[in-house]
Amino acid sequence: MYSFTGPDGAEPTGLTQAGDGSFYGTTFQGGSFNNGTIFKMDTQGTVTVLHSFQGTDGANPWTTMLMGNDGNLYGTTGSGGTEGYGVVFRTDTAGNFTVLHSFVLVDGGEPYNLLIQGPSGFIYGTTFVGGPAPGDYGTIFKMDSAGNITTLHAFGTQGGGAPDAGLLIGTDGNFYGSTSDYENNGGSYGGEIFSFTDSTLAPRHKTSPGTILKPEASSQ
Repeated sequence: MYSFTGPDGAEPTGLTQAGDGSFYGTTFQGGSFNNGTIFKMDTQGTVTVLHSFQGTDGANPWTTMLMGNDGNLYGTTGSGGTEGYGVVFRTDTAGNFTVLHSFVLVDGGEPYNLLIQGPSGFIYGTTFVGGPAPGDYGTIFKMDSAGNITTLHAFGTQGGGAPDAGLLIGTDGNFYGSTSDYENNGGSYGGEIFSFTDSTLAPRHKTSPGTILKPEASSQ
């Protein structure tokens, strides 16, 4: 349907279809500054560049954008922003672009993964690195519509680290995700699957917001 040439983007990272029938996506590179683009494509394959990342407003988006319940698209970049650790952004279908949050490492960095929206309207995501000390192993965060970030969990030397996949909400109302690394008492292992709750969602399990639920011991 379409072949990118560079000025319009390069290395597309995924598509989202909006209610208008058009497809919206990002490219990892290319555009006016070679930091990636946001584009729109109609069903005939005609592409329009809506935004070229400059660097200070984000650079190198890695994943598909989220279509929010307000009709806007939400996404992340793996780098760029105020301190180079990536941003969360919002754009409407006309290309009106806003940086909602620029990560500063203490609240996370390199948000590679797909965002999700909870029933309460908050947007949730993970960062690959960063977080409060003694972490720097990534975070789980939630964001309100104004771009205010709350760190729900900071991965540290125990309990996994470096989440490199998006979150999902299970039928039980809990959030689930995975990390690419697990460290405990100096040993490094092959990653983990975790779950957590947020009190705004009235979860089934009575745990505090941001609490990581440990797997129950097997009876086998």
